[in-house]
Amino acid sequence: MEFNIDELYEQMKNQKIKKPNPELVEKVSYLQRKVKRLQSRLNKLESSDKYEKIASTLLDGLFIYTKSGFQSVNESLAQLLGYESAEFLKLKIEDVVAPDYRVLVGKRAKDRLAGIKVPDEYDVELLHKDGKKTIPVTLSVRLLKTKKDSAVIGTVRDNSERTKVKSELKEFEAKFNAITNSAADGIIIITNQLEITYWNNAAERMFNYSNEEALGKDLLDLLAAPVNQHYLKSKLLENNLTTEAGKSNQIFESSLTGKDSRIFPVEISTSKIESEDQNHMILIIRDISERQEKNRQLSEERMLTQHFMDYIPFSIYFKDLESKFIKVNKATVKKLGFKEAEELLGKTDHDVFTKEHAEQARIDELKLISGEQNVIHKMEKETWKVGKLSWVSTTKVPLRDYSGKIIGTFGITRDITQIKKSELIQKMLLKIISAVNTVEAMEHLYLEIHQAVKELMKADNFYIALFDEDSKLLSFPYFVDEYDPSPEPRIAGRGLTEYIIRSGKAQLIDAELDLALRKLGETNLLGESSKIWLGVPLMIGEKTIGAVVVQDYAYADTYGEEELQILTYVSEQIANAISKKNSERQLKIYSEELQELNASKDKFFSIIAHDLKSPFQGLIGLSRVIVEEYAELTDEELKSFVLALNESAESTYGLIENLLEWSRLQTGKMKFNPTVLTVTDIIENIKMLLFQTAELKNIKIKNEIDQKTEIWGDKYMISSLFQNLISNAIKFTNRFGEIRIKSTAVKEFIEIQVIDNGVGIELDEIEKLFSIDSTYTTRGTEQEKGTGLGLILCKEIVNRHGGDIRLESEKEKGTKVIFTLKITEGST
Repeated sequence: MEFNIDELYEQMKNQKIKKPNPELVEKVSYLQRKVKRLQSRLNKLESSDKYEKIASTLLDGLFIYTKSGFQSVNESLAQLLGYESAEFLKLKIEDVVAPDYRVLVGKRAKDRLAGIKVPDEYDVELLHKDGKKTIPVTLSVRLLKTKKDSAVIGTVRDNSERTKVKSELKEFEAKFNAITNSAADGIIIITNQLEITYWNNAAERMFNYSNEEALGKDLLDLLAAPVNQHYLKSKLLENNLTTEAGKSNQIFESSLTGKDSRIFPVEISTSKIESEDQNHMILIIRDISERQEKNRQLSEERMLTQHFMDYIPFSIYFKDLESKFIKVNKATVKKLGFKEAEELLGKTDHDVFTKEHAEQARIDELKLISGEQNVIHKMEKETWKVGKLSWVSTTKVPLRDYSGKIIGTFGITRDITQIKKSELIQKMLLKIISAVNTVEAMEHLYLEIHQAVKELMKADNFYIALFDEDSKLLSFPYFVDEYDPSPEPRIAGRGLTEYIIRSGKAQLIDAELDLALRKLGETNLLGESSKIWLGVPLMIGEKTIGAVVVQDYAYADTYGEEELQILTYVSEQIANAISKKNSERQLKIYSEELQELNASKDKFFSIIAHDLKSPFQGLIGLSRVIVEEYAELTDEELKSFVLALNESAESTYGLIENLLEWSRLQTGKMKFNPTVLTVTDIIENIKMLLFQTAELKNIKIKNEIDQKTEIWGDKYMISSLFQNLISNAIKFTNRFGEIRIKSTAVKEFIEIQVIDNGVGIELDEIEKLFSIDSTYTTRGTEQEKGTGLGLILCKEIVNRHGGDIRLESEKEKGTKVIFTLKITEGST
């Protein structure tokens, strides 16, 4: 154990000590053990002195000195004073003796050399080379006579350790007596048989027995009240049996009596100490009559204070320097979600609120503790670990002790959540309305709405879902979630979102209700399961167009009826915004479609005017030649004209057929009757239809699609799609070429590729292939004609089926047409 003996001494001298000091017994015990150890060390040093002089002469300093100075010194002496041996020989006796001893040593050296009898051994102090440090030594000298001159031979023994022990022993003895006799508490030392062996001044004053009257008496006989003797004896014996020496065992309360027979309450601190003859116990006894009275009064005051605090509706709390709760009222306990105040004590804001809010509260409290500033009526937004939000008006000031020292913080918090939420709801609605009228892009509008909602409730997981009644597609234009990625558009199924849309009612769904709905077949689990899920339908009139949803994966209490009402207000604004934006967007789409239709109409009539006119001019020209020159034409010439007429007629027919089919798709007059189709069956039919065309160029058509592959589509349109693509591939593939058709499953779609190793297309011409505004056509490898509408028609068919189409090509290496079709009706 380490402590400052001077501080302890001053503490025990102070007679004004009133507060019990449980460590006093341990410190007194320590002093007594220290005194005994020092005494033992001193005895050992003194008893072995003569032996050490004889046995360790060479370890001591050794020198020979004459009138002319040092003649010889050993290494031990030189090192003791910090010199080299050669340096030492240049010194005089007065150079190495401390100033206070120079006269004495000089006189004795002079007398001894003169033959005058002086003491051979005495204690002096030598001076270290640094000129500051002095070293206590025992100087032992003898006169050494030589032929030339008399000399002195001497030894020097370092007494630093012995001097230190003597000093410490003296100091500890003095302070031990001073501490025990000036202490305000009674200090009594007893044997194992409870016989009193030490009795300090405070014990005399407390019990009115003098030191002479108390020493040697039995403690129980002298001080214990008759009714309390058995209890006191058992406690003392218990301490003697269970406590290690030098350690405080226990502090207990009892009652004792003095010479005047007055019985009064005391606090007794016990400690066991060892001695050479037998073990002892130290008792530190304190009269606690006054303390008990003050405790009673303090208890009454605390009860009244707590009663007052508990009936105030605001949160009142006290915290220590580490921002831990040390006292709270009932309102605080209830607000923070605990049953008893004891559960909250020792906790901090980090145990209740989110890290962000708790850290800000700690910053404010550190400013209070440093005396920088008070917190007066601060409006705070509280974000709770359980997910809820609240608003309060907080006042905090430093908590000080009786001396004015800051020992913590004191705070009063008034809940203003309802007032603040009403204000924020109004602001939120105005913000959303403003955003509806100013924000152009819907995704930016959704972001503004999300940010507004987060001001009123926890909305880390927030999404907006829209339902298209015609296509039955459910899309997610805005989706923010800590676990699930933004889902792709899908055919409406049995998710919770669809449940809200079907019912048209706002729903607060916890884990229990979620499970019940799944058991009833109302819903299926999609994505990560949440603790609480809140969904509100988006309504335009009587029509449900989607839902707005918030959810929490960690806490079941995040949302309640209040949050449901807030989200309902929000849903109305979202629905109005969507309706307004949809109207604006639809108007824009109609405008664009009208422009596109006008362009398509112009192109359509341009094709009719140009592409139909040209073949008919050829037909008329050829037929006129046949009519006018029939008699003069040979059979071969006539046959070639007829073949040319046939080719022109077939080309014109194909053009008209594609134009009519494209026109029907554009105007919606072509019926769309989707069903499950086997892809290989359709391709094999097309192969048979185009067999002769492919055979003429020795082109192989390989169908590599699995026979079980199915798609969802209109049989007539899909057949037209494959016929156009395969026919196109044949036209632009050289003789002995190859066409491959293969497929790959991609999520809910089948990706089909029609690949040829033909002439390919320039990169800058690819985009023209799918646009009616820039119809692109060229002749095949054997000058086959095209209409320029084939791929345009293919694009319309694929898009009508909810897929995409694109083309990859490299000049002289071939072309790959890639498109997607749905696997089944409910695949998206």
